[in-house]
Amino acid sequence: MVEPQPPKWVLEALRRFNGMEARLVIADKVLYASDVKQSQARLMLPANKVLSKEEFLRDEEIRVLEGDAKATRKEGVQAIFLDPNYITYGVWLKQWKKNLVLSGWNPVLAGYNEFEEGEKFDLWSFRREEKLHFALVPKEVDCGYLDAFSDLDFKTLNDVPSSNDEDCFGLDLLFSTSGYANVNAPLPDLGSFEDTDVVTSFYDDA
Repeated sequence: MVEPQPPKWVLEALRRFNGMEARLVIADKVLYASDVKQSQARLMLPANKVLSKEEFLRDEEIRVLEGDAKATRKEGVQAIFLDPNYITYGVWLKQWKKNLVLSGWNPVLAGYNEFEEGEKFDLWSFRREEKLHFALVPKEVDCGYLDAFSDLDFKTLNDVPSSNDEDCFGLDLLFSTSGYANVNAPLPDLGSFEDTDVVTSFYDDA
């Protein structure tokens, strides 16, 4: 099986926290009503959705969780949770019946009150100095509106929302658009092309 590549949000988390060993724990974790209620105080990680405990947990951590499954009082594995704004919270990974849960969840909900029932996030883990970290990773911005440019004249770009994300709007746009790859006039130094007005004015004058 091909190991999933960390998305940009996770790579930024690794940079900020000097992390390593990024692992996808659950793809498309759906937030249940109980996940966003203060009265429940936990995030449910269904056993049939967790890709592989052995991929993101140490042997000793697995032994602790297996002990939890048989114990009345759960010991758990201490961990850190990052909310989508990279704010950190102390949580505990525990086993409840066959499922895993993150307990100590109320401070997360109080600090980041934008989680909503039915939302989907990928759950990732990583390590910082051996400390286990978890994050519900926001979906990356869809830049799909650029796909429609193949049949557009550059004069229409002024009607398209400009982007400050250099990954969504870049130099490749010029050469992926039919009819403009062979423009005879030399291109000016337009920097990042983030301001579409500069691009359109150049072609208006050409």
